[in-house]
Amino acid sequence: IKRPSAGGLCRAVWDAMDELRVKLEGAIPTSEQVRNLAAEKGWNKNNAMIEFYQWRKYNGIVGRTPKAAASPE
Repeated sequence: IKRPSAGGLCRAVWDAMDELRVKLEGAIPTSEQVRNLAAEKGWNKNNAMIEFYQWRKYNGIVGRTPKAAASPE
């Protein structure tokens, strides 16, 4: 798995996941947070979820992870 090229919508999802992980102080974003972010940004929800799972795989995140705190504001 390679990181998507800069400038595309797929990369925008990856960048948002990186930023969200920093805001969550290293906790892994949840699928619910990704769906909410997709709705806020006007992204296709299904594509955002596919990219989220690719991002997880790229970062070596497998299986279930502890739930992160509520979405930062």
